[in-house]
Amino acid sequence: MPVTVSLRATRFGSGLLLSWRYHDHDRRLAARIDRMQRVADLGWAEWDLVTGRTEWSPLTYEILRRDPHTGPVKLTGLHRYVHPDDVGAFHEAVRAVSREARPVDVRVRFRRHGGSVAVRLIADAVCDVNGRVVAVHGVLRPLNAAGQQ
Repeated sequence: MPVTVSLRATRFGSGLLLSWRYHDHDRRLAARIDRMQRVADLGWAEWDLVTGRTEWSPLTYEILRRDPHTGPVKLTGLHRYVHPDDVGAFHEAVRAVSREARPVDVRVRFRRHGGSVAVRLIADAVCDVNGRVVAVHGVLRPLNAAGQQ
């Protein structure tokens, strides 16, 4: 696998000081994704339904007003933070994506710290070779005051 390296040489006393910097493709790609999320005001979440592992982007924590030190919330537990008026639509969306492998696009309000934040959640199922849903990948975007975006 090719590696790109920047090399720098500088005089140091009576000798030469060399330094190099690796340009890691994965790190650059992650930085680009972080910038795109910030510009688009999007967060992402991944729920592995087989292992139970859940991962959120830093912006998802901000959007949902959750302390990153507390960790992400499993898909099956996220309804506890949904506004009571939106729980039905949220449950239907989770059922559709996690059991029927149907993509979903739902607007829900999450209750946090005495207030609420309106969010658009777009999610898609990841299926194994037998068509069984093994993961759910989602994108979250806060909605403006008029609920449009």
